[in-house]
Amino acid sequence: MSENESITASLRNALPEALRQDPALEGALQQVAKLEAEHSVATRRHELERRFLERAPREGLLYPGDALKLEDVSAELQGDTGLDQLYRNLKAARPYLFARQTTAPEKLATRQPEHEKLREAWKAGGLTRQVQIARDALKRR
Repeated sequence: MSENESITASLRNALPEALRQDPALEGALQQVAKLEAEHSVATRRHELERRFLERAPREGLLYPGDALKLEDVSAELQGDTGLDQLYRNLKAARPYLFARQTTAPEKLATRQPEHEKLREAWKAGGLTRQVQIARDALKRR
């Protein structure tokens, strides 16, 4: 059996000529051909959905399962549109499925350095003893 040859074709070729005319066997081969076609469609659909789900986090899609239920991804991807166009259409039609973009990145650290705390305490007229305690704490680190 070659790689491109279907299971049904290889079964037909393996049967002796006398059995190929049997109507019951022909019906069974047609069922095999039907199952083979359904498997091919399901495999292709699974592959397209997998590509869609892999890209979902990069696009900011919050609810990829819901998007798959709302859109027929495999039908759109099998046509002329690619993943880029599919996500553009999805963002335009259903923006609530995507994370909102922030205009400015959040600060990772809001902690003020120790020397800045000392400077602020001195400017505010902090007690000398408090400044000395803070300096000693910095030296110990």
